[in-house]
Amino acid sequence: MKEKLTIMMCALLLISPAVSAQSFAGGDGTSGNPYQIATATQLSDVRNYPTKSYILNNDIDLSSYQTSPGWFPICGTGPSFSGDFDGNGYKITGLVIDRSSTQYVGLFGYTVLGTIKNLGIEGASVKGSMDVGVLAGITNGGTVTNCYAKGTILPGTSNSHVGGLIGQATNNFSPARTSSINNCYASVSITATTGQFIGGLIGYLTATTTSGNKTNVDKCYSVGAVTRAAPYGSGFIADSYIANGGSVSVTNSYWDKDASGNTFSPFGTSKTTAEMKTQGTFSGWDFTASTGVWEIVSGYYPRLQIVQDNALPVELTSLTADVAGKNIELNWKTATETNNYGFEIERAIDNGQLTMKSWSKIGFVEGNGTTNAPKSYSFVDKSANGKTSYRLKQIDRDGKYEYSQQVEVSIAAPKAFALEQNYPNPFNPTTAIGYQLSANSFTTLKVYDAIGREVVTLINEVKEAGTYSAQFDGAKLSSGIYFAKLTSDRKTQMKKLLLLK
Repeated sequence: MKEKLTIMMCALLLISPAVSAQSFAGGDGTSGNPYQIATATQLSDVRNYPTKSYILNNDIDLSSYQTSPGWFPICGTGPSFSGDFDGNGYKITGLVIDRSSTQYVGLFGYTVLGTIKNLGIEGASVKGSMDVGVLAGITNGGTVTNCYAKGTILPGTSNSHVGGLIGQATNNFSPARTSSINNCYASVSITATTGQFIGGLIGYLTATTTSGNKTNVDKCYSVGAVTRAAPYGSGFIADSYIANGGSVSVTNSYWDKDASGNTFSPFGTSKTTAEMKTQGTFSGWDFTASTGVWEIVSGYYPRLQIVQDNALPVELTSLTADVAGKNIELNWKTATETNNYGFEIERAIDNGQLTMKSWSKIGFVEGNGTTNAPKSYSFVDKSANGKTSYRLKQIDRDGKYEYSQQVEVSIAAPKAFALEQNYPNPFNPTTAIGYQLSANSFTTLKVYDAIGREVVTLINEVKEAGTYSAQFDGAKLSSGIYFAKLTSDRKTQMKKLLLLK
């Protein structure tokens, strides 16, 4: 049964506080002279004056707002945004939102009769509960045009009404209105384990309340992976709800069924990756050079002429992390590669303060150089604990690099204290010694020779409960029998190791 949407309208400001012109880079907030935004702080100030007009005059980096829980959505609570926001062909990068139990999550939380246009968002990592999108949680009426979103949406507590660009696009006004999303796209990897109405571009379309209300989507596409299977998840738009004479329509719109990994959508037309990179696929779209809306760079998806995304040498279409017994298995895919040296795998343990300084390299996977064929990669982390985040550092052969979006996974702490048999065994000259700790405690892992002399101390510190692996290098030792001894939480275990040269 389709869920009937109940929209609680957020009241507009009855009295607007006096706006200091000095708080923005210029303008007076009118449609003819919008406030100019040049910094992250000025962008955050938009929430204080939600009925005004704005224009970017610079790319905006939100990395200063990445400390958990990250960016607070503009008009996520209180008055909704009903103004005009013109990205002016600029991009917003570094958007991080970690609010797993929060509704109305995105750069904008809730817009009512607002306009958002000419804006790109790249490098986003977003987590919310319901009505979640990189650009906006909900757009109610109004227009979204010439916008795109790139990044990752991670699972929250309920995962309902989730879309790569917009969580829910609705229209419930009287008298009747038409709201529209046109000339937009999303390349957002969405991971959802529960919930419904989860789509690569938009989670849910609705038009209710008054006969003649319309919610229209035209000339849009999505290419991101969506893990939630049908009927709850969709490669493009998951579902719709109409009542009292309202209507929804989706025209001239497409989604990449290969990149999505999800073959279902009640709206839009599914295409292969190769078709999505061919201009002839996009019937009715304006590809007029210099003066049109769209363009295609050879080997890539269409992009907007007014706000051009960065056509990366390596096009990553998905990145997932899954628990596999005691390990975490990472899998990722590329659509195309140019000059790809490979991928460094980076990990961060979630301590509530996930910043750039938290990341550490744990492995490397070689790339495929230059290829137009889709490629798949994997990596197994055998020493993950608790809630852990991963990302890829893709490195070109000339040393340039780009980071992927992060994915998050949790692995339960072991129930028992255990020292595992080293592998390989016999070994020459190195071997891995795995162990499990069921409680936080001061821990030592030492290696002794056959007559009880200590050879090396591998671990001598407080460790949290979890699964670990330590490397033992016997290059400078003679062949023979050795013993590994693990001590933690007043427990001890030993294993015999055999070094054969």
